[in-house]
Amino acid sequence: MIALFVGLFAKIKIYLFIGLAVAAAVAGALFVARQGGRNAEKVDQLKRELEGVRVRREVEVDVGGDTDDELDDRLRPPARRKLR
Repeated sequence: MIALFVGLFAKIKIYLFIGLAVAAAVAGALFVARQGGRNAEKVDQLKRELEGVRVRREVEVDVGGDTDDELDDRLRPPARRKLR
């Protein structure tokens, strides 16, 4: 009788261990998928930021480091320029 309970308990322990291992594997796979999604979002955000930096640099090269007065003279129509 005791041997029956010991054998049954050993069998339950094996199934419990297998169930926990499967649950851990599923949780691990979900965690990896979640991290992959986050990393993909970070990469997309960095690409957008890089494109913004490229545009800002192009504008800065086009402007050429002009002073505010030079930019004002160049950007305003001739009729609206300040008289100096």
